[in-house]
Amino acid sequence: MTAQNNVGIVHEYINIAHTESRVAAAERYLAEDATVVVNGTSMTSAEYVAEIGQSDRSFVPTETEINQTVVEDNTVVVRAVSKQKQVEPAYGIEPTDGEIETHFSVFHRIVDEEITRMVIVVDEMAKFRQLGLLSEDPTREQLQDQYYQVLNRVLRHDLRNRLNVIRLAADSLAENHASDPVVAGVKIRAVVDELLQTTDKARALEQLAIDAPLESTTFQIDSLVNPVLQKYNESTDAVCTAEYPDDVPSITTDKKLLWNALNELLENSLLYNDRDETQITVVVREVLDSQYNCELQIEDNGPQIPAEVLKPIEENEETELLHGSGIGLWIVKWCLTRLDGELSFEQCDDDGTRVRMLLPNLD
Repeated sequence: MTAQNNVGIVHEYINIAHTESRVAAAERYLAEDATVVVNGTSMTSAEYVAEIGQSDRSFVPTETEINQTVVEDNTVVVRAVSKQKQVEPAYGIEPTDGEIETHFSVFHRIVDEEITRMVIVVDEMAKFRQLGLLSEDPTREQLQDQYYQVLNRVLRHDLRNRLNVIRLAADSLAENHASDPVVAGVKIRAVVDELLQTTDKARALEQLAIDAPLESTTFQIDSLVNPVLQKYNESTDAVCTAEYPDDVPSITTDKKLLWNALNELLENSLLYNDRDETQITVVVREVLDSQYNCELQIEDNGPQIPAEVLKPIEENEETELLHGSGIGLWIVKWCLTRLDGELSFEQCDDDGTRVRMLLPNLD
């Protein structure tokens, strides 16, 4: 199988994904035993098809442009931009007239005309635009300032520097200037891993609207917590449990934003946990004699969050001299700000972290 044929397979895969659906493309070219890694999360071919099938029902691609193709042995790497149209409600957001633009890079390993491994890196700056954190409320100016501070830091320092390293290594492979292609490949993989840690994971937060208004509903808190824990119990080796009082409290709040906050905390715990068995417990308490109505404590057995990551979150400020890499934690902070809640962190004596979210009832 020549490099040109491999490139043809990848370009045809993208063409089918655009003209038909990602499911159709995967069913045609993805091997049954293929591994797919999306922003650091590994899944089987069947799991990937099931996941994109749900998304394809809500978001239809309108245009896909391939910006660069790099080939090395049986691996084809592409950088591309996809524009999508939302056609059905998703994540609590109704369809709009606008298009959603996603930048991504994909590493394809091809054997016998089948893709046996596919690593997808999505530009997660879209996560900020999708979370609906910049609404017309008293905290809008503060959130906008923090948003642009974090965005500027990530673009200027983390993303740009690491993408430059990837670009240089990829160029050396494409132009046959690499003294050792294996070393260049290892360097690309290492930097991509760093990039994934910096940009966090967002595969389940695809298309939430910017400036979305708060939508308060009343619900029992276990109806939100249990599905999130179930998702991670089923898709990872982690043990995720919940503890409730005898009378499970109800709360009136924006369920979408609270889901995002809890999901980010669980993803963060899973991403950085180095134990043989990751354990995460969500403890729910009803709060009495307080401005708050409900408290969620998220406890894990992983390493403590570094002080340099927590300090900007706790001091509510990003500067050139004081910035953290905890993008996911900023999202949690912003969600709690929108919900008029309070966020705090406690480092456990026996290792691990306890994150406390205090939540009021919203009018």
